[in-house]
Amino acid sequence: ATRCAQVTQLLAAGRASKSYDNGHVHMGDAIPCPDSLRHYWSYFESMQGTASTLHFSDYQGQAHKIACSKGGQQGDAFETVRFAVTTFPSFGRVFARHGACTGAAICDDVFIVAPLAEGLALAAELKQVLKQDLDLDLDVPKFNCFFPGDRINDDDHARALFQNALQANPQLACLSGMDAGISTTGLRVAGVPIGNDEWVQQFVQEKAAAVQADVGKLDIISDGLIHYQMLRFCQNTRLAFLGRNTPTPLISDIFAKVDATILEALCRKGTTDAHGEWTAVFRRFVDMKLQLPHFRGGFGVTPNAGSAISAFYAASVSLVQWLGFCSHAEQNFIDLARTWAPGQDLANPDQWSAPI
Repeated sequence: ATRCAQVTQLLAAGRASKSYDNGHVHMGDAIPCPDSLRHYWSYFESMQGTASTLHFSDYQGQAHKIACSKGGQQGDAFETVRFAVTTFPSFGRVFARHGACTGAAICDDVFIVAPLAEGLALAAELKQVLKQDLDLDLDVPKFNCFFPGDRINDDDHARALFQNALQANPQLACLSGMDAGISTTGLRVAGVPIGNDEWVQQFVQEKAAAVQADVGKLDIISDGLIHYQMLRFCQNTRLAFLGRNTPTPLISDIFAKVDATILEALCRKGTTDAHGEWTAVFRRFVDMKLQLPHFRGGFGVTPNAGSAISAFYAASVSLVQWLGFCSHAEQNFIDLARTWAPGQDLANPDQWSAPI
């Protein structure tokens, strides 16, 4: 958006050129941004302030030109950084005015943890500020509202509470389209399932079933090497993100079935379907060889069920380490441990409990 690009340039300049955030930011006020960003002023000025012409070649080598508007290209990693540093000051100011709410923003995804009325009030104000200052629209129909715990009976009860909150505060009318995204069982947060065990397992099972279906579609590939590479690098890696972010006891059996499907496809293609004559002992040996890493004489098809265990704990350790790092008084951060792990001693893992 053009207005978002203008704010990016203001961030690089370091000062507001007019009033923002419903008068909370005045002309001449300092706008927070990383100092290193200002070194890219000329880049922002040329990329965000000037319409461009896109040149590309199609699959036949034919050159094409497309007249583009201002802004960056989808997939440009630096555009992700630019978007974040442009929008996060607005997120931060709005959150600071709602002390009952805790939140996090990841690029264009925003998460709010709060009592219902306070959380909705924050979302409504954030929607208004982003539109007014950055010309960005929050897509309300894509919002989701999760009621954790067992205090709410079912989704119908949750929707009734949501409607009551809207009726009690006319300023929340802009959120009325969120009704379809209300749940008492689970919520997907940045691609990770958060909720009760049944909902999480169903979510993972659906993702696993999609992988298993796609594994079967690759049987049409006649070249054994290409078939192996497609399975190893494309299908076998699809569940890695879920593996390192979902508690292992909930997913191990599901992941094991995906591993078995991939191993069966490799054996079927590699033996032209003659592997059915193998003994059970020999089949287990072949499976082991397929899953061993190359440096140990294997084919490097890493087992999801096994690797997810270490991946989950490695990711958890990184989170705890980061929370602890950001909690020292000398660090120029908020006390993230106190915010996201309230009342818990990060040095004593035996007493940890989920904050939500």
